[in-house]
This record gives sequence, structure tokens and C-alpha cells, in this order.
Amino acid sequence: GYILNSREIAKYLPKPIFAPPNWRELREILSVGLPIGFTFFLEVGVFSLIALLVGSLGEVAMASHQIAFNVWDMFYIPMLAIGTAMSTRIGHAIGAQDRDAVFRALTVGSTVAAFIALLTTFLLINFPNLIIGMYTDSTEIHDMAVRLLGLAALFILIDGIQIVGAFTLRAFKETRYPFIVMVVSYWLVALPLGTYLGLEVADNPGDGAAGFWYATISGIACCAMMVLARMYILVRRPLPKMTGHETEEISGMPDSITD
Repeated sequence: GYILNSREIAKYLPKPIFAPPNWRELREILSVGLPIGFTFFLEVGVFSLIALLVGSLGEVAMASHQIAFNVWDMFYIPMLAIGTAMSTRIGHAIGAQDRDAVFRALTVGSTVAAFIALLTTFLLINFPNLIIGMYTDSTEIHDMAVRLLGLAALFILIDGIQIVGAFTLRAFKETRYPFIVMVVSYWLVALPLGTYLGLEVADNPGDGAAGFWYATISGIACCAMMVLARMYILVRRPLPKMTGHETEEISGMPDSITD
């Protein structure tokens, strides 16, 4: 309703006409969007499965894990927002064939993501008692959660690198590679390693919960390295050219957009 009634947005909307589906556009959207959707689905799935496995270690381990995971998730969202904005800016720069703007958006996005990650790490390491106190006053949970928050801080640092790389690839419409990398890193590295460290060799619930975090850190580190390697290759290549139908669409847009 807001979009249809906004005067500022009205100039960007196409004329309301009935038209058959544009199968070429739909195929392009699906080829880019489906890997992103499956990436989110399987990422949520692996963390949910790990939470269930940690739950088998007892209530204290599950509560401690949930605190650490919830805190990580809270700081993950702003980094996700920065990655999305950075990806949009890089995509616009690629469309304009402006290589300097690509690197400028990448530099700014990386700097802001690094600031958020470092600030999060500082807070988790220096104020764990304050954070855990918001959730519980249990001494058992507190002691275990302090250990997991330290691991969550390391996870967030590496995850910030992975987010910058993954969203840069999306700006280049490279979505299948990050999907494959995520499957390998989480489902073939983190989950089996976590099962081994957390359930097979751990001597107590605390070591078991930490084992799963060690495994997820290993998985995100593998993911970050593979994504950064691919990003390094892409940004060194000449910028991809727009297809013919994309050029036609831009030529038909209002000057306020193309400018």
C-alpha cells in the first residue's frame, strides 16, 4: 500500500499493464535466487541440528549453548544488513562499469563489518557476566556460558570475513559457489567434527558443548577461506558486461534512475 501511494516511488514503477510471464527474466531470477534460498535453509538446518545434539548433553549445556548462540545471532543481523547494502552498492557499480566504485563499496562494507565484529568481540570478552546475567542467575550455566561466549566471539570475527566475501559474490551474481561452499563447510566439516568432538571424545557436558563450537569455528573458517579465494579471483577480472536485455531495460528507465 505504501509503495502504490508513495509519490517518490511512483516514478520508478512500470505502467500497470497485463503482460505474459517473461521466462528469460524468471530463469535468471531463479538461477540467482534459488541457491541463496537453499543456502539459508541449510544454514538454519545445520545450526538447528547442532542445537538438538547439544541438547542431548543436558539442560545446562543446552542453556549455555542457547545463550552463546542467541548473542551471536543478535550481532550477526547488523553484519548481514551491512553485507546486503554492500552487495547492492557493488552491483550498481558493476552495472555502471565503475571499478573504483566497486572497490570503494567493498572497502567501506568490509570496514564497517570489521568494526561490528571487533566491537562484538570486545563486549563478549570483557562483559560476559553482564550478558549472561540477562539470561540466568544459575552458577552452572554461567560458568559454561562464559566459555562458550569466548568461542562465539572468535566465531563472529571469522563470520564477518565470510559475510563480506559471500555478499560480494552475490553482487557478481555468483550464488552457486557460496551454496556449495556452505554445504561442504557446515554439513561435511562442522557437523561431523562437532558430533565427534561433542559426543564421542568429550568427557563432560561442558567440553561437549565447546566441542560443537570448535567444530562450527572450523567450518566457518573453511567457508571464509574458500569464499575469499573466489572473491579475490572475481574482483581482479574485468567487470562483467550487462546483457542485451538489461541494457534495453536501463535505456528505457527515467533519467533519475540512470543518472
